[in-house]
Amino acid sequence: MVLYRAQVILPYFTNLPTDVIVNQFHYEMTTTVLATAAAAIGGQLDTFYKALYPNAAASRVNYIDWPMATVKVFKLSDPTPRIPAIVTLGYTTAGTLSSTIPTEVACVVSWNAAAQSGVRFQRLYNRIYLGAVTSAMMASSAVDNYPRFTSSWLTTATNAAKVLRDANTVDRMWVQVSNAGGNPVSRQIAGGWVDDGPDTQRRRSVLASLRTSWVAAP
Repeated sequence: MVLYRAQVILPYFTNLPTDVIVNQFHYEMTTTVLATAAAAIGGQLDTFYKALYPNAAASRVNYIDWPMATVKVFKLSDPTPRIPAIVTLGYTTAGTLSSTIPTEVACVVSWNAAAQSGVRFQRLYNRIYLGAVTSAMMASSAVDNYPRFTSSWLTTATNAAKVLRDANTVDRMWVQVSNAGGNPVSRQIAGGWVDDGPDTQRRRSVLASLRTSWVAAP
């Protein structure tokens, strides 16, 4: 089996290289042809992302350039610097949903391999930080609770991950990977989880576009 790394890239409307949301996945495949692997992986991840961010324009935030969303696939056995094969996700229209949720807020989706004697748990799981969070994904605070992701969103996210894992075949498998030993070690995914507490990715924050100053009275 050949190990591939896939990076899903959701660019902001600015189209600046730094203004992107990036999530990473790994696949093992029997094919050694990078373009073939990229097409298959791109199709799987397109299904995953459309389960999270539906194709309906009103369900997707308007600051992401959705038609430019891509998947970069690298063959990890290639020498560095590796040249990726690039495929697009299947979004053909812009998102129209206005969101008040800051760009750095994210939902953490984790997956794990089965426990192994002698292997630390930290080497057996991976995670991604889903951005482009909408107000509909969040439940408002209360006198006895913080703002959290809704139970319906948690169900959507966990189901999407389960569908992605259950789509594995003998020729194409989404896998968990650890690089802790210096070389990537892949393992089959046994399950995963999604927490209701939001996390943040500071590198996804945006620069201020307006500064309002004040001056002390003399």
